[in-house]
Amino acid sequence: MHRAYYDTLGVQPNATTDEIKRAYKKLALQKHPDKGGNEEEFKALGTAYKVLTDENTRRIYDQMGEEGLRGQSNSGFGVNPHDIFAQFFGSDAGFDPFAGFNHHHQHRSQPPSTVQPVECSLEELFSGCTKKVKVTRKIAKGKAKSEPCTACNGMGVIVHTVHMGHFMTQTQQRCGSCDGRGVLKNKKLVDETSYIDLEIQRGTQPDTQMILKGKGNETPSSDDGECGDYILQIKQSDHPRFQRENDDLVATITLTDADLLTCASVPMAHIDSSTYSVDISKMTDLSKPYKVANMGMPKTDRPSEFGDLFIIVKVEKTDISAAKRAHIRTLLSMEAEPAPSAMLHPVLVTRPAREGGSRRNARFPQQPENVQCAQQ
Repeated sequence: MHRAYYDTLGVQPNATTDEIKRAYKKLALQKHPDKGGNEEEFKALGTAYKVLTDENTRRIYDQMGEEGLRGQSNSGFGVNPHDIFAQFFGSDAGFDPFAGFNHHHQHRSQPPSTVQPVECSLEELFSGCTKKVKVTRKIAKGKAKSEPCTACNGMGVIVHTVHMGHFMTQTQQRCGSCDGRGVLKNKKLVDETSYIDLEIQRGTQPDTQMILKGKGNETPSSDDGECGDYILQIKQSDHPRFQRENDDLVATITLTDADLLTCASVPMAHIDSSTYSVDISKMTDLSKPYKVANMGMPKTDRPSEFGDLFIIVKVEKTDISAAKRAHIRTLLSMEAEPAPSAMLHPVLVTRPAREGGSRRNARFPQQPENVQCAQQ
């Protein structure tokens, strides 16, 4: 049996695959060139690991040595040792020799973020407000025993081998069970509740996220102080009268056909409870929304400026009964009443002269003797 590769890794010929992996992991950290190791020794480690962790090449090596591996596509010759190193510790680009070889830890994924919706009314988003928000997260308590991850055999990565004819390709991905640590921890998770005062600016848009860095959940395998982010996401509740479209507001008012004939303006309550008049006389096309400039929401990036308000007019036909219509027609056909100044006017009445009257009456028969006022 040939022993050179086993001696390179410091294991016995009957070593298991897991023992070979652990040996490589330990020696690769010591002999990495960025840590002052020899490049050729580091390369020899990678070749030995590659040959001895594959069942087929290991059997050939045990029987015939390196000569028997010549021509094998997965022999380990020509393999980049840094690629193998990256399977254990992530990409070694920018490897820091003074970082305690904690490169693997630096590339672990952060625990997942926690997203909590914060319900706000349209009035609150219009004026701005401060809301007291209850924040509940999971934190790990106590110590937990660490044990090798069985999913990745302590490597921290899962290696997938694909055979394509005489060729073989390998891909690796971070182990999801241990999050690339190679070990599993099982701490107890408990709820931690706190309250924060969340300041919401005027004009804040729905779905805006406010991120609390490192204030999220821990996982059972989290290291001390290793937490995800806590995200507060603004949710806008429905409003009975207004709809929001970015910085603009849309409102619908209902008028009757009689209102359109008799009203010059109608009052309307705005989102901040102020009242203003809508000038109907300026509406020339009711099929299109009527725009009122600078009456919308405060703009997100410039809260001192406002969007526009668009008013949609819905016209309801006045329902008049047949009797009322007949009464209206009658009223419209009536003659107008006389003016008050024409109610009284004098009327001259002439009384006939009596026979044997005076000369005066005889001489001036055209002048009445008495004048009376008749009243109509």
